Amino acid sequence: MSHFNELIHQPVRLQIMAALNALDDESQLDFGALRDLLDVTDGNLATHLRK
Repeated sequence: MSHFNELIHQPVRLQIMAALNALDDESQLDFGALRDLLDVTDGNLATHLRK
């Protein structure tokens, strides 16, 4: 059985990727909007974005 890549398969990181993937070519999502959308803290989001 295949194992998931832990770097990308963390729930918050999957949510980040889903949110960014849903944007069209003209849209942007700033840090605060992404934080609010995912309902995470600044520190939590920053940590996941650094990975």
